[in-house]
Amino acid sequence: MNVEQPFFLGPYTVLPQEDAILINTKNKQSIQPKVTEVLCYLVLHYPRVVSRAELIEHVWGNNELVGEKALTNTIWQIRQCFKYPNNEICVIETIRKRGYKLLVKPQAVNVEQAPSLSSKNDKSNAIPWLTTLFLITIIIGLLSFYLAPKKAANATVTQITKDPGSELFVSPSPDGKKVIYIWANNAGRHLYLKELAAPQVPPIQLTITNASYSRAVWSLDQQYIYFLSTTASKCFVIKFELISKKETKLATCPVTTGVKYIAMSSDGRTLAFNSKVTGDIEDGIYFLNLNNNQAKPERFSCQDNCAYRERDIAFSPNGEYVAVARRASNTSENIFIVNLKTKAAQQVTFKHNDIEGMTWHKSNDLLVFGSQKADKHSGFILNLKTLKQTPLNISGFGFPSFSADGSLFYQKRRETYYIAGYDLSTSVGTSIYPVIESEFSNKYPTYSEVSQELAYLSNESGYYEVWLSDIYGSNRRQLTNLKKNAKYPLWSNNGKKLVFASAISKSENEIYVYNSVTKKINRLNITLDKFGRPTWHPNNKDLVIRLNVAGKRELYLLDTNTLMTKKVTDNNGRFGYMDSDKILVYVDNKKELYKVDINEPHMPIKLLDRKQFGTRYGWSIHNHEVYFKSGDKAGDSIKRFNIGKKLLTDILYVPTISILDSEPFSMIPLHKKLLFTKSLSEQSNINQLHHPLFN
Repeated sequence: MNVEQPFFLGPYTVLPQEDAILINTKNKQSIQPKVTEVLCYLVLHYPRVVSRAELIEHVWGNNELVGEKALTNTIWQIRQCFKYPNNEICVIETIRKRGYKLLVKPQAVNVEQAPSLSSKNDKSNAIPWLTTLFLITIIIGLLSFYLAPKKAANATVTQITKDPGSELFVSPSPDGKKVIYIWANNAGRHLYLKELAAPQVPPIQLTITNASYSRAVWSLDQQYIYFLSTTASKCFVIKFELISKKETKLATCPVTTGVKYIAMSSDGRTLAFNSKVTGDIEDGIYFLNLNNNQAKPERFSCQDNCAYRERDIAFSPNGEYVAVARRASNTSENIFIVNLKTKAAQQVTFKHNDIEGMTWHKSNDLLVFGSQKADKHSGFILNLKTLKQTPLNISGFGFPSFSADGSLFYQKRRETYYIAGYDLSTSVGTSIYPVIESEFSNKYPTYSEVSQELAYLSNESGYYEVWLSDIYGSNRRQLTNLKKNAKYPLWSNNGKKLVFASAISKSENEIYVYNSVTKKINRLNITLDKFGRPTWHPNNKDLVIRLNVAGKRELYLLDTNTLMTKKVTDNNGRFGYMDSDKILVYVDNKKELYKVDINEPHMPIKLLDRKQFGTRYGWSIHNHEVYFKSGDKAGDSIKRFNIGKKLLTDILYVPTISILDSEPFSMIPLHKKLLFTKSLSEQSNINQLHHPLFN
């Protein structure tokens, strides 16, 4: 049974795509996405008993700490949904020590079946109910055809992988019989090869080192794959022979550019990848001639005075054009089609925030791409003749790639974040508990004990705006309405001011300060080039911020009144907190922890090396103690380092990699609680899409 389409449970109509239930002809009840997921999973496996562990693994990504409590609450919510007067039914039975069983046989919504589903409890309303239900069924079908997924009629989706962890960045072989992808799990993050004709055969692990790998691309003869391999200090373009697993280094690439992009021309002669060499202001796309062993990478992207940064690239099948993703700012990235001979460029998408992969159809007329906005992933088909975009209506869609037969492979990623807490008041180990968890992503918490307000980012509005709540996550309200992504909220030491930031272009960022007393938000009269995350000086006036001055990035003090700056580090300081009026504790580019007197920035003292510390932003400081996230292949731990005593203590171990190291911790001293951002079942699988437009 297709649980993505409407179905009946007795007299109720469940609409999975809308997260809603039709209770009667006039009443439509919205339900939580988790309610939909659990209910649909039980429907899919009707009539067998489904264990709690299986439901937690499927819906909450095997996150027992959150899933145990959440599942109990979700089952209760499901039962309440089917208690409408005169139509109450018992839909779920708890089977002691085994799990849950759906009691009502689900039936797909269609005209022929509708008459048999009249309510036995209210026969007087049977005829109007059936008539209206008949009309509702037709309306739903028409709306599904004309408004929503045009894929619904003939498009089919096949799940290629469903392993625990995340399968990412799929690349099908030229003959369409194999796929290579990255599988991130407790054993690490490596490239794997899977034979599509043998779905039950486990994939073959190709890489074995602890490097980070990009998406791979194939040679035309399928003997080699190419990818970017990055360690803490080095990045190389690799040619990998599939039979011998021999690696050959073809070129270098930058270490600190985030996601690495790579593409192969249709004739197999040119490899494109993002790189940066001495003299480059920004990284960009480089071309490497694979037919010449002596060839050096040649820059394709704009070099000087560019209004954008080029990141991803895809070659057209006829070899005449490339599609290039150009990022103008952190909230603006769009696709341009560039003629390889004339270099003439035409913009073909508008108003996208973040492009997540592009792939050309063999006809040369269609381009499929992924787009992300505030951690919500979507897919589109772009007709290059008319520039019409057709949404695929597949949640979590990203990094697509066509195979030779015209079918499309992509990653389907569920990415949701929530604010979690941990109680430090007891020596007895306790569990992480959710503070703010919903169907939306909530992250970057910071608490003011003066105003007793928790500030955080939420994508509930469609953007990451700043929200406020109490310490328990209740009494929520949206503080900003920027209609673009806000970043880095942090309360001042006196708890009266909240600083946050936002990008306005590729090279310009702005800083805002909210005053909890006056309830006003002021924008500082300054724009800065890619500044780092601001933290407060104890004087509640100055900010510690990373700036690029004369081509070198260091930490500075920024006076929010005069806008004057003072350099406070001299060894690539990246992010830090003031531990006192004069002492700055900070991390450098190597993820090592230092302290320094801000009046003597050239005399830093190392506190922890990379092996002991190893995070850039996943930490905070309170009362001369550093709380930070540390992780390995098996999971995450929270540690505490006493600066004065030089004492390192383990606080908590979580056997899943789920605590974000890209975001800091927040201490609530009065309540002795530690807040941080945690991912909720960041599951990703590889799927295959057959679509009528691809034929």
